[in-house]
Amino acid sequence: VGATRPTSVNVRIIAATNRDLRGEVMASRFREDLFYRLNVFAICLPPLRGRRSDIPLLVEHALQSNGRRNDALTGCSPLAIRLLSAYAWPGNVRELLAAVESASIRAGESRIGAQHLPGEVRGGGNELSDSARCMRYSADALDVDERAMIADALSHTGGALARSAELLGMGRTTLWRKIKAYGLRS
Repeated sequence: VGATRPTSVNVRIIAATNRDLRGEVMASRFREDLFYRLNVFAICLPPLRGRRSDIPLLVEHALQSNGRRNDALTGCSPLAIRLLSAYAWPGNVRELLAAVESASIRAGESRIGAQHLPGEVRGGGNELSDSARCMRYSADALDVDERAMIADALSHTGGALARSAELLGMGRTTLWRKIKAYGLRS
């Protein structure tokens, strides 16, 4: 910066887009010369919903990245992984990483369970406004969601306490106490 003589540099440009640049060139919405400069080695990567097998690996990567900030976080329950893998991820990897970070904040020092995931990932839909979504995570709402998740896990496992605890990502004793507190039956 500020020199009077040119300096030679050797750089490689990496660019990403979610558009069909060849089609954009044909429609005269993207410069042809720039397209040919950028299109030296193209890597076409399908959206996250088209490669669901990558989701557990991306979650593990996100947890390791978050783990640098939160050493007590121990992982993700199998039920949470199944819910994360079943979601469509319209925001692709960025949305997944944000959801995992959000869940790790909710989980605190415990393992991420299904109850820590955002409502849309758990099947609550995207129809909630931001203010309604914030209200949904109040303590009372979390208790209702947790009760429903515990009931669902017990139903799914035929009342098996150990298997339900594993699915929910909590200890058997914790699950037993919550079953008593919520008036559920195993």
